[in-house]
Amino acid sequence: MTVQEIFELRKSGRIEEAYTSILPLYKFHHGHYTTLCMFWTAADIAIVRIESGNLSEAIKIMKSLRNIYPQIDDKDKSAKRKLLNIALKLFDKQKNTFKDNKESVLKFSLFEFIEWWDMKNLTVEDWRAQKIDNHYIQPFALKIISRLFSELTLTPQNNNTDNIKKLLLYIDEGLKFNPSQKNLLRYKAQVLIKLNDKEAASSIYKSLISKSREPYVFSEYADLVEDPAEQIALLVKSLLMQSQEQFRQKTRLKLAFLMADVRPQYAKYELEQCVRFRQSMGYKNNRDIMNLVAKLSKVQAATKQEQANFYSQVLDYYITHIENKEKLP
Repeated sequence: MTVQEIFELRKSGRIEEAYTSILPLYKFHHGHYTTLCMFWTAADIAIVRIESGNLSEAIKIMKSLRNIYPQIDDKDKSAKRKLLNIALKLFDKQKNTFKDNKESVLKFSLFEFIEWWDMKNLTVEDWRAQKIDNHYIQPFALKIISRLFSELTLTPQNNNTDNIKKLLLYIDEGLKFNPSQKNLLRYKAQVLIKLNDKEAASSIYKSLISKSREPYVFSEYADLVEDPAEQIALLVKSLLMQSQEQFRQKTRLKLAFLMADVRPQYAKYELEQCVRFRQSMGYKNNRDIMNLVAKLSKVQAATKQEQANFYSQVLDYYITHIENKEKLP
């Protein structure tokens, strides 16, 4: 079978057949068109393997593609962009597998791949949001940043200083193109926390909460402030901004633990709401929750109206002491 015929197989969607046909040809001949055919059919089959869950084979093919890439003409960078898209698909599939099996080992490192691929290959447009049908789509580069951040949190061996500093460099590169991009700033703050630069991270969060409508930004900033009253104010703000109850639970728990000693009746309300939701979802309470339930067992929980009044008071405090940036008396 000729290379042209194999390209026709690929074009018609007969990917497996095209792949098995090009392998013996490429084994003995590395000419221009043979190499191109080998690259693109292997790229196709890598996606097929990823989608079928055969990640070990997909990783092997990805390594081969990286070896083949320097041998092909890629003036428009389409082949290199194809490799990046495959890498992102592979990482996403691996991440889902990793979540389902905590004993899994992260065999494909996006950090290692991106270092080879080089973020400088991204264009200015890649760092900017795109408007499609009156909807803004997040920058393509942000998809890479978010996945690299995920890799830091998946396993301890990936959460190392070298990777953290690499990610910070990538983020700073993106901020050159879009200094006010909120998601990039948030990731930078999170990375700075990992580098123990909480002061710089706090400075970013102070800027973010002044213009953000995302509940998690307020909750994350609450983890950085030391004043309990400010922590409570930020968490209540986050709680009330979140419309979906399933995403309120982590914040409710934070409030319950934070207020258990100083405002136990309000802590009990949050705890009861959280436990009730967990029961409805079939979740078991962990030891910390069970200990808090025992600690507050004799406390009379605030009523719904009392809790609403408490929220109102806390929001007043938030406006006075945080939003308006006034000093505490």
